[in-house]
Amino acid sequence: MTKFRLKGKVAIVAGASQGLGREISLKLAENGTHLVLAARNQENLERVAGECIGRGVRVLAFPMDVSDKEQCQQLIEASLKHFHYQVDMLIHCAGVQENLPLSAPDSLVSLEYLMAVNYFGCVYLTNYAMPHLIRNRGVIVGVIGLQGRFGGLNQAGFAASKHALAGFFESLRYELEASRVGVTMAFPGDWDSYAQSAGNETSSMNVREVWAQIIIEGIQKRRHNLYMERKTVVNRMLQFFSPRLANQLLRRFLD
Repeated sequence: MTKFRLKGKVAIVAGASQGLGREISLKLAENGTHLVLAARNQENLERVAGECIGRGVRVLAFPMDVSDKEQCQQLIEASLKHFHYQVDMLIHCAGVQENLPLSAPDSLVSLEYLMAVNYFGCVYLTNYAMPHLIRNRGVIVGVIGLQGRFGGLNQAGFAASKHALAGFFESLRYELEASRVGVTMAFPGDWDSYAQSAGNETSSMNVREVWAQIIIEGIQKRRHNLYMERKTVVNRMLQFFSPRLANQLLRRFLD
C-alpha cells in the first residue's frame, strides 16, 4: 500500500489544546501538515497554534465544543473556507473522563455528557467532513484508549462512550473501504504506568511524544488499530480464550 504523505496535507485535530492532541499537532506540523486546531480552551489552543506556526505551517485555531452539533458543522465549514476546500485528515482527540458508579445520584447526567462529548462529537465531525475526506482519499483517526476495549470499576459511562466509538469507527472502516479512506483507531493506556515500565528516564510528557509518533506513523501506513502497550494486546487475546483470567489481570491494571 502506498504511504500516506503528510507534507502539504490539511488535518483537523479536535482536542488539540493539550495532552496527546497537542503532541499529534506538533508532530504533524514538523512533517509539513497544515492544521485546523479545535478545542474549548481558547488560551491553550492559541498557544499550541503558535507552536505549530513556528514549525512553518499554516494554522487555523477554532475554539469550539464538539458536543454541539452546530459548532461541529461550523468547524468543518470554516476549515474548508480557510484551506480552499481541502481536508485530508480528521483526528479525534477530544474527550472527557468521569469515573462514577451507575448508582450515584447524578450518574445519568454524567453518562449523557460523556456520550455527547466522547461519542456524538466524533460522529458529528466525521459526518460533516466525510464527503471531503472521500474526495481526497483521506484518513480518519480516533484516539480511543483502553476503555474502548475493556471496562473498569466505576467506568460504565466512560467505557460505554469509548466502546460506542470503537464500534462506530470499526463499522465505518467497512463502509469507506471502497472509497479508500483510511480509518485508524489508537488505544493508548495510562501515561504514568507506561513511563514506569519504560524506565526512570521516561516521563509522562515523553510518553505523549512517543505515542504521538506511533500515531503519525500509523497514519502514514494506514494502520487499522494501534495498541500502545504490549500487555493490552495480550489481554485482548486472552479475552477470547480465558475471559475470567483476562478480567482479573485487567482489574489489577485499571483499578
